[in-house]
Amino acid sequence: MDPQRETRAALAAFAVMGTFWGAFAALVPDLKAAAGASDRAFGWAMLIAALGAVLAMWLAPLAERFAGRRAMALAAAATAAAFLLPGLAGSVAGLALALALASAASGVLDVVMNARVSQIESDRGRPLMSLAHALFSYGYAVAAFATGL
Repeated sequence: MDPQRETRAALAAFAVMGTFWGAFAALVPDLKAAAGASDRAFGWAMLIAALGAVLAMWLAPLAERFAGRRAMALAAAATAAAFLLPGLAGSVAGLALALALASAASGVLDVVMNARVSQIESDRGRPLMSLAHALFSYGYAVAAFATGL
C-alpha cells in the first residue's frame, strides 16, 4: 500500500473512532430512555460493555493475523455496524448486549489502529501518535456537538 495512503487511513480511523464515541456520549440520555434504563441499570449495562473491550484485547491480534492489512478497514466497518445497535435496543438487556458488541468492535479497531500508527512511526521515523489522538478528540467534539444539536 502507498505509504501516504496508509497513513491517511490510520489517521482517519482515529477520527472515525472519536466520531462514534462522541455521538454515543451525546445520545446516552435518549438510549437510556429508549431501553427503559435507570442510572443504575445503565451503569450495569456499561459494566457489561467493558467485557466487550476485554474481549477485544483477545480478538485484535487474531483480526490482524487473519485479515492482515484489511484488519483496520474491517474493524472500522464492524464498529460502524455495531454502533447502530444501541439505538435499536428496547430493553436494558438488549442495550447491554449492544454496548458490549460496540465496545468489542471499537476495541479491536482501537488496538489495530494504534498498532498501525506505531508501525508507521517506526518505519518512517516521524511522530504521528499525537496527531492521531488529536483527530480522535476533534472527531469526538464535533460529533458530540452536532449530535447534541
